[in-house]
Amino acid sequence: MPKPVSRPIRGFTLIELLVVIAIISLLMSILLPSLRKAVGHAEAVQCSTQLKAWGVALTMYMNDYNECMPYAEATKHLSQHLSLSSDGAESARFCPTSYKEVNPKDAYDVRHAVYLSNYWVFAYSGANVFLKQIAAPDRTIGMLDRNRYELSYGAGFTTYPDASQRIGFPHFDNCNSMFVDGHVEAVPISAMSVDYILRE
Repeated sequence: MPKPVSRPIRGFTLIELLVVIAIISLLMSILLPSLRKAVGHAEAVQCSTQLKAWGVALTMYMNDYNECMPYAEATKHLSQHLSLSSDGAESARFCPTSYKEVNPKDAYDVRHAVYLSNYWVFAYSGANVFLKQIAAPDRTIGMLDRNRYELSYGAGFTTYPDASQRIGFPHFDNCNSMFVDGHVEAVPISAMSVDYILRE
């Protein structure tokens, strides 16, 4: 009986290997932008959800204090009022696009990244502000995304020129904004104006 002939095992040639690498590189170059866009949309949704939660917290606070607004840096005072744990509330004070770059142990770094508070709404001057004093709660922003790379110290703003430097548009040129009535909108750069910011 004749013995079976064993064929030598043939490996990939250099040309074949280069073709495979080129195809994989091409696929990655096609898919990576879509993946980045999907991650960006997910971050925008998470940010919007967090701001909506702060809107609910604001409503609860006003219900407890006869429609009086919290003082200054809203997320800090709302989290204290609602007895949120520091671990649970800390990450919710930041847009996801900022939080991944923040050192939470560095107070200066934190204040460059937390959501901006509208100090005209949140009684920064020391005088109490009540909901009835705000003519258009559905048009007045309470908290919004900040420009992570604007280096002035502070977690809020008092005038629109000041705000225009601090406002961030990290979500495809949109700024997620929580309005005093509690609803959240993605406001584009072209629509952001003094009409959205200052208390009347």
